[in-house]
Amino acid sequence: MKSVNTFDLVVVFTYFLIIMGIGLFFMRVNKGGKEFFTGGSMIPWWMSGISLYMGNFSAWLFTGAAGFAYTTGWFTTLYFASSPIAYLIGSSLTAAKWRRTRSISPLEYTVTRFNITTQQFMSWVIATNFTLSAGVQLASTCKLFAPIIGIDLTAIVLLIGFIVMLHNFLGGLWGDMAMDVVQGVILVAITFIVMPLSLNLIGGVGNLVDKLPALSFDHTYNNVHYTEHWLLSILVISSIGFAAGGAQRFYSVKDEKSAKRVGKMAAALALCTPLVFGIPPLVAKIYWPDLSQVEFFKPYLATNPQDLVMVGLVMKLLPHGLIGIFIAAMLAATMTTLSTVYNMVSSIVSHDIYKGVFRPNLTDKQLLKAGRITAMTIGIIVMMLAVFFVKSKFGIFNLMQVFFTLFYIPVTVPLAFGGYRSAGVFGIRYDIRDLQHVALDRKIVS
Repeated sequence: MKSVNTFDLVVVFTYFLIIMGIGLFFMRVNKGGKEFFTGGSMIPWWMSGISLYMGNFSAWLFTGAAGFAYTTGWFTTLYFASSPIAYLIGSSLTAAKWRRTRSISPLEYTVTRFNITTQQFMSWVIATNFTLSAGVQLASTCKLFAPIIGIDLTAIVLLIGFIVMLHNFLGGLWGDMAMDVVQGVILVAITFIVMPLSLNLIGGVGNLVDKLPALSFDHTYNNVHYTEHWLLSILVISSIGFAAGGAQRFYSVKDEKSAKRVGKMAAALALCTPLVFGIPPLVAKIYWPDLSQVEFFKPYLATNPQDLVMVGLVMKLLPHGLIGIFIAAMLAATMTTLSTVYNMVSSIVSHDIYKGVFRPNLTDKQLLKAGRITAMTIGIIVMMLAVFFVKSKFGIFNLMQVFFTLFYIPVTVPLAFGGYRSAGVFGIRYDIRDLQHVALDRKIVS
């Protein structure tokens, strides 16, 4: 297999410069906390939709999820196929209501809907969970880079973590979403190249279907049991998660109609996931049935070598230059997620915890300063966590599932459905403030 050369590294370095340029360009937009955390609620719906999709995306799809697909076969394809459904369900439940809150942080409205105690509890749980998950995502990217460019894992963690932290510090939400659009283009381009090339290795789709084991709903992966019940629970969890976690993308657009379009845009993009991220690992399962016999994977036999099957295919199939673009795509996947997490968690910590409890009279400009300091602190913590996670033998896929299912669920239900009244779980009953907000939205649009 090929190794990275100077041309590939130049491509990656150019990508870093583009990311920093985007952050510097949008730095001038951020005059206060509202612009830094919500883009002044003037972000185009299509940009926010791409950002919503990219924000729930990371290099984990190329590593942890690829390893899971290699082991479980068609089962993972069903897992990937649940994403567009979850986007549609989640956004239909809450998109318009999130826009109506006119929030700066996803938890701002919970003070009046519930009470200050509930808000503070949810703030700490969500901030902790997303920070832990970001550590896993950064770890997955670093694990991906190690066999490609031969740099020490700790050095990679510090480099990527610092770049994302600095970009978010400069650009805020506008910078994040502009970066998401650029990264989305890179990501789609390279993954649509890898998929058909990988199929050619085994003679096309027909051979893939014939040689791959039949669909099974019973798998044990790294000592964790997965069944059809897990698939159903992931669909429910993801739907509620997008309903709650998409808050920033929904309330950053100009009106409720645009907020609904955000969810539909993300769902349309998610339709590609089963194809471009599901098929290559399945090809690898046929092409490399025993990873211990492949020279590329031998150094990683003790630490889930199946996580690197996508990397192996890329190094085998792509020419130099495109390998550099693949590396940039991996960076794109994780950096956009990390930047989203940094901005969202910093809005919670600075607005809901710091301002809500300790400095209630904080001005908008002071909130901007607090948000930037918080974002940098979170970035440092995430880098420290990633150094620990890359050495874990529990498996990146399992780590991701643990943090996602155990810590996030208890707070997403009240966060997502806090705006609903007593007319059934999914019924809608507006109070006078809701009606006033609707009227104001219509006046602004007209």
